[in-house]
Amino acid sequence: MTWMLPEELRALAETGDAAMVREVLSVFQSDTAVRIRNVAAALAQGDAARVRSEAHAVKGSAAQVGALEVSDLSRKIEAAALRLDLAEAARLMPELETAFSSLSAEMSDSGRSGL
Repeated sequence: MTWMLPEELRALAETGDAAMVREVLSVFQSDTAVRIRNVAAALAQGDAARVRSEAHAVKGSAAQVGALEVSDLSRKIEAAALRLDLAEAARLMPELETAFSSLSAEMSDSGRSGL
């Protein structure tokens, strides 16, 4: 397992609000899937500003749910876009997509096991 629920969300789940935590994780997964597709589309269009903006959003939301690898890769993509190095951003995309896919599976498993 490469992902752990942050202490704040774990405490919320343990105090009887596990359904809300599951909802937070579900919204994170669906929103992030869209944003990652948006990063890929912006890369294909050569739109560095949009790559940066979408990667920035993924970085922040991933950090909030304890998805540190996804957050770090997004930070690197954001930084590359800021430098207008879209080749570097594109090189990092498969890593981001793989990390997010693994993370989503872990989050889903966690939700099925009751958090």
